[in-house]
Amino acid sequence: MAVILAGLFGVILLGKLVGALSNSGDEPDPEKLLRTDPVAARVLGSTATITYLRKGAVADVAGLLATERSIHEKGIGLGQDSLVILAHNVTHNAAAEIRLDSAAHWLKRTAQRGPAPTPARNHLAAAFDPLSPSQTRRKQALAAQADRESRRIEAEAAVVARRLLADNRRQYAQRLESEYLDQGLDITVTTKGAAATTLRLKWILVSRVTAHQLSKSGPLWANLRSMGFKRLEITDGYDDSWSWTID
Repeated sequence: MAVILAGLFGVILLGKLVGALSNSGDEPDPEKLLRTDPVAARVLGSTATITYLRKGAVADVAGLLATERSIHEKGIGLGQDSLVILAHNVTHNAAAEIRLDSAAHWLKRTAQRGPAPTPARNHLAAAFDPLSPSQTRRKQALAAQADRESRRIEAEAAVVARRLLADNRRQYAQRLESEYLDQGLDITVTTKGAAATTLRLKWILVSRVTAHQLSKSGPLWANLRSMGFKRLEITDGYDDSWSWTID
């Protein structure tokens, strides 16, 4: 029995725990072990388990999950011995706790990055049932925090995107004016509005013919629309002006 359990629990149950089992021919009593054996209490106790496993031989999630699968598979062959079930639950609990800790880590702001809800959600998904009531509450709280961070990031990204698009429209107006000057046309090109969604052309020689030709230029409208312009205005700077709304 001791040899089988020693091979079964490997990195989880230490030599002292195995010794306690080998000295008894009776069915092992997990509750008694927790009360009488300090090493067993360290390994199996609900409060000390996580710290012990992190500092001991099982130091990573992959190892915990592999050990959990091994205990589960071998435990079925041993008829679901009560200590096997307890060891399985302890390992599962440790793995879930580390997943929750990992999610919390990704939701913290560091010097290198801001909160990262996507990897946090990946760790939360890996912290699967059964969970303790406190773990369930913590998982729900972390999931809600990840949702809040996602909404905040999306809102900030939208602000940045609007600013970049506005800057792009202003730069387009500058390039267009430079191209007109290169062609010998003294046309002033500017934008209007806080978001630079109106493109304004001022040319002293503008006429109804010019306005008509502009209104028929399909590529012009497609280009302005793709850049987010909402309105085009052209004026001679004095009395005559024309404008179009860009849908």
